[in-house]
Amino acid sequence: MANGVEVSLRELLKFDHVLPDSSFGISQLVRRVAKKEKAVVVPKAVSNNLQFLHRYASLNNMVVFMPVQAVYAAVKNLELAPVNLNCTPFAKRKLSIASRRQRALSPASRIFSEFAGDCFAAWQAHDEKALADACDHWWKTDVADPLNLI
Repeated sequence: MANGVEVSLRELLKFDHVLPDSSFGISQLVRRVAKKEKAVVVPKAVSNNLQFLHRYASLNNMVVFMPVQAVYAAVKNLELAPVNLNCTPFAKRKLSIASRRQRALSPASRIFSEFAGDCFAAWQAHDEKALADACDHWWKTDVADPLNLI
């Protein structure tokens, strides 16, 4: 899959995979879209520790679903390869902040929320560029030699 061939979520979920726990938006998105597509989500591991999931998936040659921000270094260091997932809901994901309506944020949380909200457009652009750069590297390499070692 590292050569850029398009794959659907249904096809991807047939491979052994790991998934962050339900506190992560990516996990919620995978499960929501899989349900609509009548695909089965049966991860080999679920964790709130993204580093653990990354290492476990790498060591066991599995698919790992992670937020783009969490995989910058691993993709850049050629530890993980992006997958060309043909799935509209994934292409339309956005960064967001959620808080309970009846709950007042602490001063520190409010300041961070305002700061993050102001930065979201730049972060989103950074995510898109990082993903495009990674895909450009991985998907334009020789499939027989994805690390350009020959």
